[in-house]
Amino acid sequence: MSLWQEYLTRKLVFESHPSLNEKHCLNHLQTRHPCTACIDICPENVFSMPHPGSMETDWDLCTDCGLCVSICPARAVSPARLQAEKLYACASHCTGDIIISCKSGSVSDLTLENPGAIPWELLCFLALQGIVTIVTGSCPDCEKKTCRSSLDQTLAQTRAFLGDEMYRSRIHCTQDPASLPSRLYTRREAMSLALRRTGRTASALLPVPPDSVPDGTLWRQLLLYRVKQFYTDSEDPEALEKRKDPSAGPSGNPAVKSKSGAPVPALRWTIPQFSASCTACGICMRMCPSGALLRAPGPEGSARFYTALLPHKCTGCGLCSRVCPVQGMLAPSPVRLNPVDRPILHAVAAKSCSRCREPIPADSGSDLCDRCRAELKSV
Repeated sequence: MSLWQEYLTRKLVFESHPSLNEKHCLNHLQTRHPCTACIDICPENVFSMPHPGSMETDWDLCTDCGLCVSICPARAVSPARLQAEKLYACASHCTGDIIISCKSGSVSDLTLENPGAIPWELLCFLALQGIVTIVTGSCPDCEKKTCRSSLDQTLAQTRAFLGDEMYRSRIHCTQDPASLPSRLYTRREAMSLALRRTGRTASALLPVPPDSVPDGTLWRQLLLYRVKQFYTDSEDPEALEKRKDPSAGPSGNPAVKSKSGAPVPALRWTIPQFSASCTACGICMRMCPSGALLRAPGPEGSARFYTALLPHKCTGCGLCSRVCPVQGMLAPSPVRLNPVDRPILHAVAAKSCSRCREPIPADSGSDLCDRCRAELKSV
């Protein structure tokens, strides 16, 4: 079963509203740093937090505007089936420029209750296909003007991913319908043209890895595929063999050249960074809602551990940097990655506890970690 079909199957009972996966919710994982993103953005007060660590939802109040889906930093809110089908159909048939509007806007390819309901991952997906024009009404005069903050956040995340140059050329936001790009053919003609150009179905246009999970990260998984395709289509084959380039700068990120010799736009994922104070204690790994952090021992006999970040799984929620007791993880920031599914490794000088095999400082005078020493004393 494909990712999309599995997603629809799981969402049969949630056709009219999103669903909250508490296992991925930041408030379920910890209580010291409460997250109120969905509570603050929801215009119908669907979400509430009776006490720290507990989230309650009243879906009878939900109008399926989709704002909670796009605003959740951990992608713990999955889109409703109807909303997901609408956005997926738009993404699967989009082979060029697209116009998105709210209900106050003019005629468009995709009309939404609020354009801010589009997750930034899907907006970036569309921008890699062509120019995206977002038409809004007069936001200050709109009864839902508070929802503008969601659109502004989506645009900011899109700019961070695409970079300023590509963002300016691919994303246009306007309140003036007269500024819309001219159309030389009707929508039906455009659809027929798109189908003739591709000759492929939606499932063929949007394949996904077999280990993908049909949850709130659905759009991120589609963007991941599109980014890989983007680099494959754009990059000079010879450059694939030369990942290092002096022009990449001190960060060591590869400078990507296109087939024409021009630089390929620097697509950047917002992810946390390891710092020198990381001790590989594992707290961040246990707290990460998306399972993007792992740990592995070094070669046999070496006083070294490796912590690894899987950038394609990370949602950039920042929980790892907030819960780390030694500031071993820095706050998420945009980083250029190519390929995007290559783990980022960080070496930590440590040895294994002789009892539980957990890492302890390499210069520790004991072969036991603090927890094992405490347990042995209590026996």
